[in-house]
Amino acid sequence: MEDVGEFLRMVTKDQTRRVAGETHQWRCPGGDMLKINVDGAYKAHEQTGGWGYLIRDRGA
Repeated sequence: MEDVGEFLRMVTKDQTRRVAGETHQWRCPGGDMLKINVDGAYKAHEQTGGWGYLIRDRGA
């Protein structure tokens, strides 16, 4: 369950972030569109992994 807490802390932070010296800010999709973000990770030495997704609309 601590992964859920970490996830909630991440998504409630300011949506501005710096990547390689550039500032990126999330923009909500226009109209009736949705944005879907997907990510995953795999630890070969532990043979475990996981993935997740987040779907956002204009109200997010």
